Amino acid sequence: VGVEGMGFAIPANDAKAVVDDLINVGHVTGRVLLGITTRGAVNQVEAQQGNLPNGVWVSSTTEGSDISKKGVLPGDIITKVDGKDVASVADIQSALKGKKPGDVVTIDVYRAPMPNGSRKTGSFQVNVELLEDTGETAQPSQQQQQQQPDYGYGNGYGNGSDSQEEYPGF
Repeated sequence: VGVEGMGFAIPANDAKAVVDDLINVGHVTGRVLLGITTRGAVNQVEAQQGNLPNGVWVSSTTEGSDISKKGVLPGDIITKVDGKDVASVADIQSALKGKKPGDVVTIDVYRAPMPNGSRKTGSFQVNVELLEDTGETAQPSQQQQQQQPDYGYGNGYGNGSDSQEEYPGF
């Protein structure tokens, strides 16, 4: 089923700014990254079975990013950004809207337990400087070599599915 006669408009000033950046710099300037990839939100099953908070799973951190330097690890759960609850990827996007590269955001993190008990759990807070999104693919940090949590009811990130979809660019 198709739709004809439907159109979408982008304001000329917005388009001009994007085109000018692409011509002059090679990427759109002013867009931010948190420095993570994620496989999505903690779902109801894992929250109940794993006694986990609402939030978004950290799949990897970008090498050299402030969030990586501050000790956020794969398997951690972001529960708040600047005091706003995070229950979905869209919540992170909303919290970062209007921010500029170099701005600092406060991230609340829950360190999920490993099934074998190999790491301490608990909540902590970090202040993270945002990166500029240059459109290049970021390299995962050395921390990615660490074991990922596997709770036995999902893909190892506890999202209850075997989906390999990632949400890069945060």
